[in-house]
Amino acid sequence: MDHAVPPVAAYRDVEPMFGDLDAAKALLEELHARGLRVILDLVPNHTSTRHPWFQDALAGKPGARARYMFREGRGEAPPDDWQSVFGGPAWTRDRDGQWYLHLFDPGQPDLNWDNPEIHEEC
Repeated sequence: MDHAVPPVAAYRDVEPMFGDLDAAKALLEELHARGLRVILDLVPNHTSTRHPWFQDALAGKPGARARYMFREGRGEAPPDDWQSVFGGPAWTRDRDGQWYLHLFDPGQPDLNWDNPEIHEEC
């Protein structure tokens, strides 16, 4: 998938194009030492399609789809008429016919926060 900014595949890490976690921590320490505040882009509602969890879901690993919002469609149509914040449907059809929810970009499938595993891991 094409993205202006690559999706973060590791939920608890820094996108490699920006460095690594140690470099981010050092930067934060330096900025705080200079009295500057930092705003981080924390995204708790979704992962990347490259995340191992989503890859497991696509591969049909038992229980993996419960981490995300996969639903049956209405025939050839998505489960509902929700729209993505970025425009277009908020659902993308998987090759097996189910649909997954992405309130933003199709490369950012939404997590299922009703699943206790998500609360434990995230």
